[in-house]
Amino acid sequence: MRVTEYEQHAVRWGCGKMHTAPRPQGARSGRAGYGPNLQAFCVYLMVMHYIPAHRCVALLESLTGAAPSVGFVHGTLTRTSTVLVEMDKRIRALITLAHAVSCDQTPIRVGSKTPRPGRKKAERYLLVACTELYTHYLLGDRDLDTFKASVISELTGSVIVHDRYQNYDSTALGQFTHQLCCQHLCRDLDDSGEVYPGQAWPAQIADALRTLIHHANLARAEEAEHIDDDIREPLIALFRDGVSVGLSANASHGQRPGERKARLPLQVLREREADVLRFAGDLRVPPTSNQAERDLRPAKILQNTSGRLTSEARTTDRYRIRGYLSTAAKHGQTRWTPSAKRCSVDPGYHPTPHPPDQNVARPRRHRKPTITPSARSRLNVYFRSVVSSRERQREGCPRYGAVKLGRTTAGPIVAVAFAFQPLTVIVPCISAWNVQWNL
Repeated sequence: MRVTEYEQHAVRWGCGKMHTAPRPQGARSGRAGYGPNLQAFCVYLMVMHYIPAHRCVALLESLTGAAPSVGFVHGTLTRTSTVLVEMDKRIRALITLAHAVSCDQTPIRVGSKTPRPGRKKAERYLLVACTELYTHYLLGDRDLDTFKASVISELTGSVIVHDRYQNYDSTALGQFTHQLCCQHLCRDLDDSGEVYPGQAWPAQIADALRTLIHHANLARAEEAEHIDDDIREPLIALFRDGVSVGLSANASHGQRPGERKARLPLQVLREREADVLRFAGDLRVPPTSNQAERDLRPAKILQNTSGRLTSEARTTDRYRIRGYLSTAAKHGQTRWTPSAKRCSVDPGYHPTPHPPDQNVARPRRHRKPTITPSARSRLNVYFRSVVSSRERQREGCPRYGAVKLGRTTAGPIVAVAFAFQPLTVIVPCISAWNVQWNL
């Protein structure tokens, strides 16, 4: 652990007015505070690895020697989320510019165990809208009001990839171009094959879809504009033949369990063929919503690890941070590179907050307590005064210093690190010089 001290001087000018040097950027009130790296470590462990706050404290004490309180560790979620509000808005805006957006939703246990009036279960829904570069989460319900508050309502001209949930087709959200998730359709066709074991159409349709997806991936990897017509057209013909055979052989569903559900995919494939095969003509459109499912899977892991989350506000904080970290990871910012340390706010996708001025003088770090003229000049840049040192002492001007704690180098903590500006610790100073320790 490295300790850095800053001095905060108060000087009375000749006019009689008292001037106090500003604290380092991001310094909180009080004499002591942990630095950004240790706080980033706390958030990273809780959000990305689902470690409870009590275990975070034990882990940090074992690895760094610092033992922050459980309340402090848990409070880092709120502080980080507050800093990322504008970033969250920017990610949301960038998703609306995408050509194709994958969407999905999943129930999670949050808040009171008693269901709300009109609800059967005490749960909320987590909605995700994502692309290959951006991820945005929204905590709400599975109703139309939540969908209106999501990114979906702001999409214009985008293709939405989804699992056929009814709200995606609601005209209240607007007119969209759809791509139905082929992975969901293939699973439904596999179920149909179990209901009708003697019929070949479920396997024929599923195989045609999977082969089309395979050739679409190959064409995308080769940077081709489309799938070769000699490959695509025979597969689409197999797809249509399978749908026709399935509908003719099952003009109406019987009374056996699962027959009605097994016939529904056939109706979807016939009536929404363009929405099913859109990916075959436009390689920019993904054939499945697997990206959205991958971004939602951590919510289930967290639920299995920690059970019910007690606070909806803290859950919102968690997934705001999670969306930001997921976006940073998709941009390759998975390690704490020297440039990330230096700029501390630029993950590579133009965040709203501007990087700090790199030309601002900062106190240098030394291996041993050191007093140098350059250190003194850097400290005095904030409080140049014509008043002599003896006059300041006679006026009783206080002199304070600030210490920055918690500098760690552990692991890929990257993306949260710049959510905090350097936090400081204020302690009385004996000397007017900058003194630093390496522990």
